[in-house]
Amino acid sequence: MNLKQKKQQGFSLIELLVVVAIIGILAAAGVVGYQNYTDSASENVAKSNHASIVQFTRVTANAAKAGVASTQVPACTGVANDMADNACSTQLITKLNADGFTTAAAGASQTTSAITTVENTKINIATDINGDGDTADAGESTTVAF
Repeated sequence: MNLKQKKQQGFSLIELLVVVAIIGILAAAGVVGYQNYTDSASENVAKSNHASIVQFTRVTANAAKAGVASTQVPACTGVANDMADNACSTQLITKLNADGFTTAAAGASQTTSAITTVENTKINIATDINGDGDTADAGESTTVAF
C-alpha cells in the first residue's frame, strides 16, 4: 500500500480572509468615490438649471420692458409697473415646468427652483445648488427686474 500524502488543494482560511479584507477596502473606497461623483453631478445639474431659468426670465423681462408681447408667458407682458397679483411668476412656473424644469412658488431645493415675486416689479429665482438646505450661498439666488 502506498502511503504517499496527497498534495493539499484549495486556499487556507487566512488567504481567504486577506482577499475578503482587500475587497472590502476597495468597495469602501468605491462607495466614497461614487458618492462624490453623484454629489458633483447633482450640483452641476442644479447650476445649469438655475442658469437656464434665470436666462429665460431675463429674456421675458427684457421683452416686457420693450413692450413686446410674450406668447409663452403673456401675464409678464407690460407688467413693469405692477406684478402684485403674482400672475407673471405663476405663468413662469407653469411654462418652466412644462419645459421639464421643476419650479414652485416656494420650497427651493437642489432639484426645485423657487420663483417668487419681489417688490411687485422683480422675480426672484432661488435654487439650493449645493444641497445644504438654504439658498444663501453665492449664485443660489438671482433677482430679475421687470
